[in-house]
Amino acid sequence: MRAVGRIAAGALTAVLASCVSAPAGAVTRVEASLSARNVEAGGSVTLVVTVSDPGPGGVEPQYSLPPGLSALGSSSGQGAALDDGRVATQLQYRYSIGADEPGRYDIGPIRVRVGRQLYECNALALVVTPPAAPRAHAPVFLAHRSSAPGAQLVVEVEPQRAYVGQLVQLKLRFLQTQGFESRGDNVPPSVTGFWAEGFGDEVHLRGRLGDRPADVTERRQRIYPLAPGAITVGSAEVSIAPTGGSPDSPEGDDARTIVLTSDSVRVRVVPLPAGAPSTFAGGVGTLTWSWQLDRGHTTQDQAITLGLDVRGLGNLPLLKTPALSLPDFEVFAGTVDDSFAPPGELTPGRRRFVWTLLPRRTGTLRLDPPVVSWFDPAGGGYRSSHLPALEVDVLGPGGPAGSDVQAGTFPGALANDPARPGARPALPWVIGLAGLLAGLGLRRWRDAGATDPLEDERRFAGELLATLKRSRGAEFWRAANHGLEWLAAHGGEAGSVAASIASVRYGGRVVPEDDVRRPLAQRIGDALPPRPNRAISRALAALLVLAGLTAGAFGLGRPAPPALAARARAADQLAREARTAAAASAWVALWREAPGDAALAARLGWEALVRHDLPAATVWTLRGRAGDARDGGLEWVEARVREEGGLGGAPGEGAPLRAIECAALAGALALGAGLEWSRRWSAGLLLAFAAMAVALPIARVRLARPAPLAVVRTSVLLRGTDVALDPGQVVRLEEWASTHATVRAGRDLSGEVDPAALMLVAGEGP
Repeated sequence: MRAVGRIAAGALTAVLASCVSAPAGAVTRVEASLSARNVEAGGSVTLVVTVSDPGPGGVEPQYSLPPGLSALGSSSGQGAALDDGRVATQLQYRYSIGADEPGRYDIGPIRVRVGRQLYECNALALVVTPPAAPRAHAPVFLAHRSSAPGAQLVVEVEPQRAYVGQLVQLKLRFLQTQGFESRGDNVPPSVTGFWAEGFGDEVHLRGRLGDRPADVTERRQRIYPLAPGAITVGSAEVSIAPTGGSPDSPEGDDARTIVLTSDSVRVRVVPLPAGAPSTFAGGVGTLTWSWQLDRGHTTQDQAITLGLDVRGLGNLPLLKTPALSLPDFEVFAGTVDDSFAPPGELTPGRRRFVWTLLPRRTGTLRLDPPVVSWFDPAGGGYRSSHLPALEVDVLGPGGPAGSDVQAGTFPGALANDPARPGARPALPWVIGLAGLLAGLGLRRWRDAGATDPLEDERRFAGELLATLKRSRGAEFWRAANHGLEWLAAHGGEAGSVAASIASVRYGGRVVPEDDVRRPLAQRIGDALPPRPNRAISRALAALLVLAGLTAGAFGLGRPAPPALAARARAADQLAREARTAAAASAWVALWREAPGDAALAARLGWEALVRHDLPAATVWTLRGRAGDARDGGLEWVEARVREEGGLGGAPGEGAPLRAIECAALAGALALGAGLEWSRRWSAGLLLAFAAMAVALPIARVRLARPAPLAVVRTSVLLRGTDVALDPGQVVRLEEWASTHATVRAGRDLSGEVDPAALMLVAGEGP
């Protein structure tokens, strides 16, 4: 059984039998081969079918197995090889075949249908021999045991109860408490009934053998049960000898050799539950699915790539390519790209299915996702993928990548975003000032209508004056004393009146009442606070609010002058009529008269893309960035420029808020500060936030300012380095002269280039 173990471990890889079949003059070739002509019963061989230059359409080999052989598992992949001096695409299918009974068998014929052509390879012969007897050893000298003093060989399988197709980890451990050396001729455990991957590298650990610490050498393998029932993982063997023993015995090394044999392990494999969805493709594990296109825009004559990724922990090598049905696309043969964990390790991996798609028509095409189902052992149930639908915008052959084309070739993304030459965006600082004035005015108006807090004092003082006027005798002097107390409480000066009242009350003098009444009433009237003039307060409040509204109207910006707007609409109509050159001339003239409009720069960038002038499209995109933020047409053009490879090295755009949004935010915060004016902390905090909103568009314009930037016009080598600059790349201009220009590409790379190879971003035209 040692040869069986070697085959299971993948040691025998030479191609021993093959056949080739292809019609005369055809490019496609089909080859089939076996990894071995002979195998012992209980072992396995691999059938490899290679299809070179398969072309579009599905490819799946078909063959039959006679009784005595069984199919254990399969996998597929894509590669490339040289064929008569050219690179040929190859699809390779690998089928593991178990040898159950001794005999001579014919595998095949193997048929492969490629398009409408059927390819057939002759049957391949396989001889299955009875299991060979173990190598005999001299019983007196050779120890054959499961353990030895100071050494033990162990096979572990986890889990020992698994579903069909579930990932199982096999560990082969050699434990030793003293020095042993390998004698070679080791036999790995037999994994008949499993689809097995190769063993991983040795891992050295520390453990215990009995009550003593031990060195552990461990190798791991991933295996997948293929059928339900009780499957036995066979025993492993390792030949060892103690190090430092006496080699002088007459029997030589055989006297010291010990063959350790591990115990076998039985794995209970249970079938998958009934009720599997029709979309179940054999996946078992904890899996997640995702899919994506390589880009969102293309032309009808340009192919795109669709990728479907499955990630997680499971039987990824056994997953087959899902069926893909996309009526709006011609689907070419799928390929598989694997990124698995290191051999034997239980860490998540990835298998990616890739298709090449060619659109059948123009417009916005929808890609409905395939539904893939798998079994989740952790949850004990079937799961299905729920992927979002994808969309791609397809234009006619030869045009720029775009969508929503109206009359001619003018894209809807620009038609729905009219140009505004000469328009002035909102001024956040003016709107902020307007909000503050309006807030102060509203607060003053509110205060003018509020109840006067001194009204009760005025009423009490009036009653006190009336009592002083009508009272006589003792009542008068009591009222006069109350008047003195009121004056003292309100900061009034009594003067000689207080002395007169005291002399009458405490000294018994006689003072005429009128000598006290008139001056006391005068002093109380002087100390009484005047009534506020509500009419004046409300008039001032109205003026503040009116000033705020006027400033707000001015700060909201100015639309494009009617004459310039009419010329812009006329230029757009030329573009709709496919008169792109005339439209571009009109747009350039408008830019020279009123530069800065992002929508106008987007049109000029699109026209440059139509001419396949990527550097000019990059220049117009950067110029448009200096305008208002988040212009729909400019964002559309910028995405197209990036798809073509432009804008590499361009600076960031800064804050994504438009000027009108910053103005609204600043105005609202300043309005709140005006209403909270008497509360210093809250008013100050609101004013600080309003100032930040005012500064946002200023910071964005500074970051997007095109002044020190240039765009590479043609491929040029950066002098002093071995770096080549590509067309459409953005560099920072450090020095400009008629004979040379010093530029900086990235953070630390600078050098000189020919000025003719650059396009300045600052300017009126390309």
